Amino acid sequence: YVFYGAYELWYLSLLVISTLLDFQCGRRIHASSNPAVRKRYLLFSLFGNLGLLGFFKYTDWCVDTLETVGAWLGFEPGLRALELRLLPELFFDSATMRILVPVGISFYTFQTMSYTIDIYRGKLAPARNLMEFAFFVTFFPQLVAGPIVRAIDFLPQLEHKPALSRADLHAGLYRLGIGLAKKVIIADVLGRYLVDPVYAAPGDFSPMAHVLCL
Repeated sequence: YVFYGAYELWYLSLLVISTLLDFQCGRRIHASSNPAVRKRYLLFSLFGNLGLLGFFKYTDWCVDTLETVGAWLGFEPGLRALELRLLPELFFDSATMRILVPVGISFYTFQTMSYTIDIYRGKLAPARNLMEFAFFVTFFPQLVAGPIVRAIDFLPQLEHKPALSRADLHAGLYRLGIGLAKKVIIADVLGRYLVDPVYAAPGDFSPMAHVLCL
């Protein structure tokens, strides 16, 4: 939470909402044998998560599209002004006045949804407690950049005490070293001397340079 909140403190509220929503839905789905009740809580989880994701990622796109269609039809809907008036200022980028997309919202949204879906399908038992589930949601190495980790793969690992061997330590350090070398020696050099110049002035470079950047 400290790692995530250091970027934008109010984003933590969305993370908490998603965590509490799916933790409760997962428990209710598992506790009920009534198919209608189970489906109701599954849909509650899906609509809640996708609603948050859709609001932050697609509201501006929908408003811009409707404004464009309105102008084409000869009238001004005024949705953009309404959006700015109704939504809190903290939702917007102060420079562009467009809705900010919370960091990693796609990753943790689909990750928590996988939890309720797997419980609904009978493939997973609920987390033992809220702390365990919150740890799954906020596991910081992949929180903001993925990959999306399913609860069915993550949660069972918490039941076993980790064991560290010399071979595992050597293998881990080797992989870290190789990854760091690829990033610093290859990726950063190509980015600075090839990719960045092409993106800064694309008209000054040949088609082959653009292909190499891909």
